Amino acid sequence: MIKALATISTVLCFIQTVGAGNFINEELPDSLLGPYYFKIADSLYSTSKYKESNFYYIKAQNHFKQSEKTENYLRCFVDLGFNLGMIAQYDSALVLLEKGLNEALNTVVQYPKVISDFYSTIGVILDDKGHYDKAISYYKKDMKIDIEINGLKHRSIAVSYNNIGVAYNNKGDYHTAIFYFQQALLVLKESVDKITMSNAYFTNNMGEAYRQQKDLENALKYYQQAFAIAYELKGKEHISLALFYNNLGIAYMEMHDYFSSQHYYQKALTLQLAELDTNSKDVSISYFNIGELNLKMKKYDEALRYTKMALEIKQSIFTSKHPLICQDLCGYGHVCLAKKEYAEALKYFQLAMKANFLKFENVDIFSDLNSDNMLSKEVFLDALIGKAETLEEMHGSSID
Repeated sequence: MIKALATISTVLCFIQTVGAGNFINEELPDSLLGPYYFKIADSLYSTSKYKESNFYYIKAQNHFKQSEKTENYLRCFVDLGFNLGMIAQYDSALVLLEKGLNEALNTVVQYPKVISDFYSTIGVILDDKGHYDKAISYYKKDMKIDIEINGLKHRSIAVSYNNIGVAYNNKGDYHTAIFYFQQALLVLKESVDKITMSNAYFTNNMGEAYRQQKDLENALKYYQQAFAIAYELKGKEHISLALFYNNLGIAYMEMHDYFSSQHYYQKALTLQLAELDTNSKDVSISYFNIGELNLKMKKYDEALRYTKMALEIKQSIFTSKHPLICQDLCGYGHVCLAKKEYAEALKYFQLAMKANFLKFENVDIFSDLNSDNMLSKEVFLDALIGKAETLEEMHGSSID
């Protein structure tokens, strides 16, 4: 069964050179429209409104191009591509990013930090597509430029180490992932004279790598260390703590300490509902995890309620073809299976499989599992196993 959604942090070390202060309603001169639209786009991104955000990034980009603000114009490609990745339009994201990168490499004046950001963002998209080795190669290109700009002991180098670690973690090479997370923390210690949230995120990623290895004792230790850093820096009411509460909840759930798991999940959700749009992606992930916990506790009606809320939010944010939607559909199927509602279980497992392929109608699942057509192999296998288990139980019930 698909596990609850832990958060492992890929970090993009962008330097935002565009700013327009607070939003203003009065008519602006053309010279300020680019920064104004960019600011709106950033705000929409922060609330998970990726399509709307891209509408304004495009408007900003057009104005930057007209006013010959080349660096800002190029940076819009990075943000547009990243947003496309957030809604699982990976191929469109890569086409756009490669176009922008080609322009950046061929400008009269070079902007190495922007080129570095192109490489890191392409790495993120490739990582999300499951092309881990390619992602690592782009992260290393990003790191090479950052070393040329900043030297070996700089926060941006720590970020590159972290991102390479995330790719190895996603690849299933957890020992190598831990090595890179350790390097990230070491460089951070040597380059920054104080503890920052990056320490918390990189330490959290160490915990995630140990959790994936089923080393729950070490996973919990690093999750707790990450939480302690964030708590010290941000205080108990800051929204950033929700990530760490969520991962502590997962660790305790996998240790079968459901009371502690519920405690931390509820803390994460309370912070999110107080600070975020109720239809944000982070809120939906908390709902999914609480649904998973209720399934383990055999509270099936509550499990269905939370999983349904999670699914409805993601369907309002993403296109119908997104791995998080597929995962929620699978989760719904598992609850229906536990309730012995076999027809509903089969329905949702099939919907999960269909949503997991960009062109499902043309797929032969026995011979044509093209990774470019599939959003998540893990979700596909979960749906396939779920269907098999449902059919097996139905067959057994009919014999009985």
